[in-house]
Amino acid sequence: MRFAFNLIFRANWLHAVGPLIFLWLGLIFWGQGTTDLEEWGTVIFALLVGVFIICMTNFTDMYSDRIEDRIHRPDNPMVTGDITIKSGRNLFIAENIIGLLLLIILYFVTHKYLLILALAAGWIGGLMYSLPPFRLKGRKIIG
Repeated sequence: MRFAFNLIFRANWLHAVGPLIFLWLGLIFWGQGTTDLEEWGTVIFALLVGVFIICMTNFTDMYSDRIEDRIHRPDNPMVTGDITIKSGRNLFIAENIIGLLLLIILYFVTHKYLLILALAAGWIGGLMYSLPPFRLKGRKIIG
């Protein structure tokens, strides 16, 4: 189980997440309009949901780029065979279901629909960046 968790973590964790956590925490405080210590639980939960969504979209990108990553990122667990294509697809489906449930729970905890809309927009944007038929990654949008 620990080995599987390590692979899932390695496949999902975006290296930009760690250094930016304090910036995100500040932005969530600013967005909620409070620095009350009573709201820390809600803020931390919102932060964790945001981190989960970012990591989930990173996995989606790794899953969809598994062919190209043989050259550009050979340490991708999908390329090395540590995570099979079928397991990757199942993990993708499970993560999206968990992401939806976390957004629903976050709405009932915070009642801040703009926060939920912002997180959902980031989630949809991350999926559109990586998955067909949109696959914005390979398109020239401007210019």
